[in-house]
Amino acid sequence: MFSFRDFLIISGIFLSICGSSTSLNFITSGGGGVQCGSEGLRCLDRHAKCQSNQCVCTKRRHPFGKGMLNCFRKSEFYTEIVNDPMVTTLNPNDAYSFSLPCRFLVSHFTSGLENRKKKNIGSCEFKVHGFQQKDKGKMYLAGVDLAIKIDYKNGNSYHASLRNFGKAENGQYNYTVLATSGSFLPDGPWGNDVITYYDHANYVRMNSFVDEDNNILQLSVKKCGMRFRFRAYDCELRRNQTFLPGLSLTISRAFPPVEFLSDSQVMAMIPMEKSNGITVGSSLVGLLDRQQSMVYRALMSGITQNQPEPNNECAASAPILGACADDPEVKDAFDNCFWMLKTPRFIRCFDDTKSGEKIMGLFNSCLSMFCGTTVCQTVIDSIKTAKCDKVPRIPVLDSFVAGTMCP
Repeated sequence: MFSFRDFLIISGIFLSICGSSTSLNFITSGGGGVQCGSEGLRCLDRHAKCQSNQCVCTKRRHPFGKGMLNCFRKSEFYTEIVNDPMVTTLNPNDAYSFSLPCRFLVSHFTSGLENRKKKNIGSCEFKVHGFQQKDKGKMYLAGVDLAIKIDYKNGNSYHASLRNFGKAENGQYNYTVLATSGSFLPDGPWGNDVITYYDHANYVRMNSFVDEDNNILQLSVKKCGMRFRFRAYDCELRRNQTFLPGLSLTISRAFPPVEFLSDSQVMAMIPMEKSNGITVGSSLVGLLDRQQSMVYRALMSGITQNQPEPNNECAASAPILGACADDPEVKDAFDNCFWMLKTPRFIRCFDDTKSGEKIMGLFNSCLSMFCGTTVCQTVIDSIKTAKCDKVPRIPVLDSFVAGTMCP
């Protein structure tokens, strides 16, 4: 396992500890651990083993987790966004499917900053965004934005902002890290700085690693209790990929006070042990079901949509939904339109972009049939013009094109 700095030196492109004229780009093709279970996904090399067809974390300090993307301590909060994508919130066993090609706020929290003697010497703040895009008909997590703020009681500080994204093709993982040193910029812009920070006197260090064996990006600030790991989605192997793609974020309880912010926006929710704790079940919107409510929450949260593959339709949903007259109208809109965002073969036919902008545009037009002025036949004609009205074995598509789902 190498740090970003070690990787750059080995690759012969290390320019400066403090800054660089280029973003960090690197490739891994590690073999990972043993394949396990019916899907043949690999356990984390050196951290987990296959037992009874399940990956089991084996390290004494990090014995919890599914052992494919990360392993945790019992004292850590954790959230993951993996594969389909499926979001596991900061509340154990609280999860939902999240099919949306947009940028969203994963988590926003603060913690105490400690020195090597475990004395509080300041505070930390982290804001984590994710952004999703599509490959053929599948939505997947394409990258993670991380803004970091380390403030000391004596007035010193260190701030940094990073955009981490990547893609994999046939087991070869290609990652890019854009970064700005010295600024807390949750929405960018991101520059070309090489991020390194080490306060030797207090042992406060930002550790950035490329786990080459497991094809994972990892960044941690141990004295703030934060660690995140990201693995890209393999657009060539798709269902046959053996490494679980996604994001894993851990937050230690051991650096008080740990406080969770942006209650109405975060998609990882807030642990129920906190006074402002929220679950998916407690965040249902009107008459919408769990999956519909979480997509509604993301679309209405006002998050800046500046992902690498632009999708202007993500920001266009909120005013349409805001024009709905009442909860039953919102429910009708989702019940008759939401299938467009979760039917892979239809998505693959209708949208040839990576951003998912076309399918989001169709979804918005459909919402506007119920909450705006769009004529139903206009949406049907869009599907026919794209020659997607006869995609086989999609009964809801047949009903929609026949006009039986029009308001």
